[in-house]
Amino acid sequence: MMFNQGGYLQQIQSGELVEQTNRTKDRIPNPPPAGHPPGTHSKYIRYVNQAGEFVVAVHQYVLPNNSIGGSGRPDPKEVVANGYHYYCLP
Repeated sequence: MMFNQGGYLQQIQSGELVEQTNRTKDRIPNPPPAGHPPGTHSKYIRYVNQAGEFVVAVHQYVLPNNSIGGSGRPDPKEVVANGYHYYCLP
């Protein structure tokens, strides 16, 4: 809810938040996740603001055609807001 209300996806899409490439985790699960084709990537992506400060982290399955699997939206796992660092526990 915080992810949606905070407009984080829009900030990612507009380029206001950028991928912290040296912290992205990318792997190809074998076997692929249920309902996903072989070659699907499991990605944990951290995004930073223009000052380089961590803002949000998401998990997403990226299909071989580069679209996002599952719901078609990133799954938020961490958010920094109002001076607090919120985590999604597994």
